[in-house]
Amino acid sequence: LTIEQANAIGLLYASNAYTTNKYYVTGIITQVYGTQYGNMYIKFGDHTITVYGLYQNGTRYDSMTDKPVAGDEITVYGVIGQYNGTPQFKNAELIEFGEHVCSVFTEATCKVKATCVACGTETGEFAEHTMVDGTCSVCGHEEGAAEVVTEKATLKYSTATTTNMTGNNDAEKLGLDASIFTVIGNKGGTNNNCGLNKAYQIRLYGSSSNGNGSYFTVTTAEGYTIQSIKITFTNSTNNKNCQLTVNGNNTVFDGSSTVWEVDDINSNSFKLQNVITGATTQIYIASIEITYVVPAAQ
Repeated sequence: LTIEQANAIGLLYASNAYTTNKYYVTGIITQVYGTQYGNMYIKFGDHTITVYGLYQNGTRYDSMTDKPVAGDEITVYGVIGQYNGTPQFKNAELIEFGEHVCSVFTEATCKVKATCVACGTETGEFAEHTMVDGTCSVCGHEEGAAEVVTEKATLKYSTATTTNMTGNNDAEKLGLDASIFTVIGNKGGTNNNCGLNKAYQIRLYGSSSNGNGSYFTVTTAEGYTIQSIKITFTNSTNNKNCQLTVNGNNTVFDGSSTVWEVDDINSNSFKLQNVITGATTQIYIASIEITYVVPAAQ
């Protein structure tokens, strides 16, 4: 079952209704957020599917002797519905699980290392440039020019406590090196600064009257340049009207998927804001993968 099929099946039904046919899904557990019933998120391709209640031969998750945990590869079986636009298994049957071992990788390029197709883990080194008439056809590097060194960092909230951004540099709280990154949240026209939820979500609050919702800005230290970002939202309904601002230019995400990739940042700063009007809908962000250029001296 592909994520497209799961979406197509789930979205045919209301949030409290489910299919009658049963389906198998195999993926990587990214988070167990309900240890009694086994509520969890499973990475499924580039998307996430929710399991709301996990059983094995009639035994509920909290009573299982051997429980799957985050990082495990798991296969579940059951009926699919949807909740807030996200496909969801309810009371799924655990078929099998085990420690995930990366085995199938994409081919490395000069921009991206070999990457596990299941979990996204990178390995090895970058490939050589693919030169055509003196210019790399992959990254645009010109023969004889100084090499551009890039690194990746992931901004995400990984603490099972609900709080808010402070208005000071929250980079370390969000898994980033505070000597390189500064992350500053602002409540905008709402009552609270950006939320950091125990469901491992960054939440941007909405201001229904004028779209001046809460936002945060990511800035790098001198000499570092943000090359691209990949934003992963936690569901497909709470990702609309998320506005990205780079160098004063605004782009609003169309909400067509749970992943938004922007390859042409080329700046030392970007800002993400909830600009939804007419409702106080929140935007839920699971993670932001940041690819940045390291200063040549380093």
